This record gives sequence, structure tokens and C-alpha cells, in this order.
Amino acid sequence: KNGKIAYGSDEGVGRTYDEDRAVINTEANAFASIDGMGGEGGNGAIAAQILAETLQEGFRAGTSFEEMQGQAFERMKAKFRRGGACYVAARIEGKMLNIAQAGDVKLVVLNQAGEIKFQTRDERCFDFVVNCVGVMSNLPDGGRGRTTRSNVELAAGDRIIVASDGLWDNANADEVVSCVSGKSIQEAIALLDACAREKMTNAREYKARNVQAKPDNINIVIY
Repeated sequence: KNGKIAYGSDEGVGRTYDEDRAVINTEANAFASIDGMGGEGGNGAIAAQILAETLQEGFRAGTSFEEMQGQAFERMKAKFRRGGACYVAARIEGKMLNIAQAGDVKLVVLNQAGEIKFQTRDERCFDFVVNCVGVMSNLPDGGRGRTTRSNVELAAGDRIIVASDGLWDNANADEVVSCVSGKSIQEAIALLDACAREKMTNAREYKARNVQAKPDNINIVIY
């Protein structure tokens, strides 16, 4: 209603399948980034699709984030015995960006000057995700997961970036800022994708130089 959106999702590098999803609802001013967990031949893509459809339905109906997360869990549980997904979902209500999270998908808000004014915290310990939605052992609330809530007041010129770890495992927040600063959202999403793919494609070389790099699926939403 009051801005532009660029978004996309695909298998990235080193994968022949895509467990990521992006959800956009312009009527509700709502969007989400989802990262399925399960691996090739697993149920990560199914879990991500279930969560994406549940969020889209919930955005249309004005359902709470907690209820949407619970509904997605019940649908996953009825579908398979193991699999899950991490996500960040956000809804703009007035001047407030209301955020829900489970896992290590990350959201960053930049102000008009290109400075980071807010970012979510990864819900993982070392390389282990400690919160998500799914039918998996050792998850909070039997797999339903916690709905971690946060909010930030938006101002004119703010830019919201939400993406799966296919971006964040290959570019830190400062690198993301440098890619999007002064760029249109179309240019910004292309640069972010190119930066992540360069790291993914040459992951061994980067790791040998102690630079973080990891082949993975990728999805990005810029609002």
C-alpha cells in the first residue's frame, strides 16, 4: 500500500531442491521468510509449504501469530513423523512492525540513512537450531515451538530485509547493509543474491580463509 516489495526463493547452490518459502500479502501488509528443515528426501519442503499456506490464510483472516504457529504444527504432525521449519513473519499495523519468529531466519530494519535500527536474534546455539515449528525431538512445547515476539516503530524511508540463513550464513549484517545502501530494491535483492551465491559457490576457498560460507537454499524479502 505504501511501498515496494522484492522477493524470491530458490534452491541456491549445492542443492537440487528448495526447502525455502517466501510469503507476501499486500492487503494485510504482511510477509514472511521460511526455511524448511529436513534435508533432501526429508520433509523440510513439505513443512515449509504447510507453514507458508497457514501464514497466508492467517494473514487474510487476521489470526494471531501464536495461533498460526499452532495450526501449522498440528498440520505438520498429521502429515509426517519428522520435519519442521524456521520462520520470521511480520505484519505492519499503523507505524508498528509486529514480528513473530521461531528459529534462525533473520529480519533487519534499516533506517533511511542505511543504518541498522533493529535486528532479530538467531535462535540457535552454535550450529543447532533451538526453536522451530515441527515434528522433531527436543523442541519447545512438543514441537509447536515458541512464538518469539518483537516489534519496532517504523519511520519514513525504513527498509525491511528478511531472509533465510542462505543469506545470513554467507553475509553478515554489515555486508548486507553495504549491498543495499543507496540501491533500489530490485538492485539490492540482486546484489544480496549474488553475494550469497559467490560465497556458496566458493565455500571451501572462503572457509580456508576463515570466512563464513555455506551452500544452502536462499530466500529474501525486501520491503
